Amino acid sequence: MCAQDITFCFIETGTVFIKDSKRYHLPKKQVQSEMAYKSGMNYEGQPINWKLTDRFGREIPTDELYVPHYRGNCSHCGSRLICNGCSDCGRCK
Repeated sequence: MCAQDITFCFIETGTVFIKDSKRYHLPKKQVQSEMAYKSGMNYEGQPINWKLTDRFGREIPTDELYVPHYRGNCSHCGSRLICNGCSDCGRCK
């Protein structure tokens, strides 16, 4: 656990990643993200409780807030903890 209990996300390993003295070459961003997730280095800290308001300062009702949705690839993505959900860009399946 982090002393400040904040979320930490290890997002991508980079193209050259060394773990346990073994050198890995990971040229694709998606594979880098998957390996980052598998490393187990992510930490989910306490949630942030935002008070969201419209441009007039009125609180936005919970039922009007954006609800993220995720696809199959998202379950093993290093960015999941900080992701806003799928934008339906078509890059994943």
